[in-house]
Order: sequence, then structure tokens, then C-alpha cells
Amino acid sequence: MLSSTCEQQLALLPLIEKYAAREPEAYTALLPLANSADFSLRLRVLLALGRLKQGKAFLPLVEILKREKQNHWRLALLDTLNMLPYDNKLKPLLPLLARDQAGDGDAYFLSGLVWLLGQQGPEAILPLSELLLAETARARRLKDDLLAEAIFLAAGGNLDLVEQIAKQNPPLLRFCNNRIWPKTTRASFGIYPSPDYLMQQALQHGLSKQQYKKLHYWHKNKFTAAKRSPLINNQQ
Repeated sequence: MLSSTCEQQLALLPLIEKYAAREPEAYTALLPLANSADFSLRLRVLLALGRLKQGKAFLPLVEILKREKQNHWRLALLDTLNMLPYDNKLKPLLPLLARDQAGDGDAYFLSGLVWLLGQQGPEAILPLSELLLAETARARRLKDDLLAEAIFLAAGGNLDLVEQIAKQNPPLLRFCNNRIWPKTTRASFGIYPSPDYLMQQALQHGLSKQQYKKLHYWHKNKFTAAKRSPLINNQQ
């Protein structure tokens, strides 16, 4: 059950988010709550930060991600980071892959991180190859199809570019041999291992499906949807 303080904070979040659409720096009021111990409040804050698309929130959230131990929050943080604009996401995110934060055997986080890195353009291809394919034990924790999609998307669907890079990288060349690549750049995978992954986590934390949907989709209600979208788009 939510504490009275959490209930008050949840009630204020739509107002803060609407205000932040006009005053971009207002997103800073949400950052301390991104560490909340309450599931509903923390989820709602991460969703709000993602929708506000303030790139200045990127690095503070990466720092939170570095300290986070629970897998569902690591994935939720990756999802928020994916929504935020930031000039060079590779630089702050690659250390997470290099130090193998998923070294506890958690393939979900590793997969989500690799897929997110695949959204960062051709510069991600070599690091993915060097940090994963050169270490067989780590590569085995990934689905080959997911890694292939990450590399394919990083190349913008240009297999000639992948082949050119592979000629300079033996592990990638071996991976590419007889590989069945995606047919289009429309993603089949994502950060979460399944579309309802986060909802299942919410259910385990005592929320009902209705409560989860209310947190996740509040912005679609009649009081906010029509008014907020143009404002947010103008801030991007």
C-alpha cells in the first residue's frame, strides 16, 4: 500500500510533468524520486523523465543505473535512457558493457544493453564485437538473433558496411559467416525480454493490471493528451 507521502507525490507528478513541458529545468525535481523505494512512484517518475525528453537527465540516470542491482529497474532505466536525446550515448554506456555489470549471469540486462547500443549507429559495431564476440562465454548469454539485430540496426541495415567492418575484426567475421540477417530495420527485439515484462514485475509488487496501466498511460486521458504533445514536441 502506498504511504500518504507517495500518494501525494504521485498526485503531483502530472502537474510537474505538465509544468516541465513549459519550463525544461523542472525535470530536476523528478531526479531524486528516480531512486524511490516505492514501485509505483519510481516507475511513474521514470516514465515521466522519458516523456519529457530532457537530455540533461541522461548522465544522472546513468549514475543511478551504475548503482542499481535489481534487474527490472536496470531495464526500466535503460528504457528511459533510450527515450532521452543525447549526443553520444556510447561513451557513458559502453563502460557498463565493458565491466560486465551483468556478470552475475543476468542475460536480460546484457541483452537490453546490447540492443540499446545497437540504436547508436555504426560506431557501436566495433565495440559490440570487441567486448562481446571476443569473449565466448559472454556471447553465449545473448541470443544470436538479438545481437545480429543490434549490429544490423547499428549499420542502418547496410550489410556492406557490416562486411567491411568484419574484415578488420575476426570475431565479427566469424559471427557474420552464414548469418541470417533481419530483412528490414523494423526491430523484432527490444530492451525488455517480453512486451509484458514490466507489467509482470508490477503484479509481483502488488499492483493490479488496472493500476499499472493507470501509471503507464495516464497521459492518454482526456485532461492531458491533447494539450501536452505539442508542448513536449516543441521542447525537443
